[in-house]
Amino acid sequence: MLTTNTESLLNAVKARSQEVRAITTTYSVRELRSMFEEGQINIRPEFQRAFRWTKEQKSSLIESMLLSIPLPSIFVSEDNIGSWDVIDGVQRLSTIFSFMGVEFSRGDANNANELETATVEDELDEAGAETEFSLEPFELTKLEHLVEAKGLEWKDFPVALKRKLETTRIDVTMLDSTSSSEAKFNLFLRLNSGAILTSQELRNCLLLMVNPSFFRTIKECAENDSLLKLMQLSKRKAEQAFSDELVLRFFMQTEFEGDTSALREDFGEYLTTWAKGAALREESSYTPDSKLLSRTISVVLEVGKENALRRPTDNRKSRRGPASNAAFEFVMSGVANEIDYWEENPDLLRTRLDEFWDAEEFRVNVGSGVNARDRFPKMVNFGREYFKKG
Repeated sequence: MLTTNTESLLNAVKARSQEVRAITTTYSVRELRSMFEEGQINIRPEFQRAFRWTKEQKSSLIESMLLSIPLPSIFVSEDNIGSWDVIDGVQRLSTIFSFMGVEFSRGDANNANELETATVEDELDEAGAETEFSLEPFELTKLEHLVEAKGLEWKDFPVALKRKLETTRIDVTMLDSTSSSEAKFNLFLRLNSGAILTSQELRNCLLLMVNPSFFRTIKECAENDSLLKLMQLSKRKAEQAFSDELVLRFFMQTEFEGDTSALREDFGEYLTTWAKGAALREESSYTPDSKLLSRTISVVLEVGKENALRRPTDNRKSRRGPASNAAFEFVMSGVANEIDYWEENPDLLRTRLDEFWDAEEFRVNVGSGVNARDRFPKMVNFGREYFKKG
């Protein structure tokens, strides 16, 4: 007889396993290429930027195929019209296609799939992202076994080797359209547990899977010139999508209803949980108030200039270091909460921006000994109080 705990475990396994419904089929590279060119496979450019392969890694993949070494299964998600979004295998497919000289094609405007599903180029345009995702041919380099192929491109390959690559078969595991977005993302995390991604790059993948519209809004806001001027991010921070994280933080701050007690979980986990919840709201229709973000950034930048969130030196004659995360939480939460008032009273706002560094509620809750889990609730609540109108 099963114990209560065992029965609960078995029921949980059954329920969870039913969240992801998948079938595995084998396709030739020629078939996959044809499907991609016809717009049936979408290699999301945002994922491509998150997983950056070197020329050596790309060459190694092609070498493995020539040596008949089996490739890992590709995971795709099927939408309600039968098109595929690649969940895992972006670099493998893009490497194969680029080596073979595959070009993007918008196809026939009357094609039913194109009416329903944007091409990669279309999605780049909609997201306002840089056109850095491209399938450009490359030559093989630093091969471990087939040194004779070093320097060769697809056009240089003998017909026999081209056919060998084209007929290579790859397992494709397809999640059907009834699998939940959250289940797909959890699978993505497990498949890419060894990848070197920042927390925000993972959040971006989550948002893109769960709510593409929300994702595009975050990306558009993150490219706001005024935000970039205000935060003055280092090249490293910019490459790690930190501006995206700041945008998410702002929208999370505007909705925060907790008191000044420390968060129950690590700040990064808290932000991820909030982002997932926002993206999964009813009918996936959550749209952050990008206008409020723009107005808040504009008034703070106009009044406080580019140094508004940088810590002043002891003599108050200059500013030092990068923009402060604590100042972002404190100032942006407070000003956004009374945005109409501060847009009408820039002189008073200038005084508040000059003096908040010495405000006790700010000063005692920042510094190297205070972590974000403790700091965040205090900055949001005290910021709203400090920038209260009147």
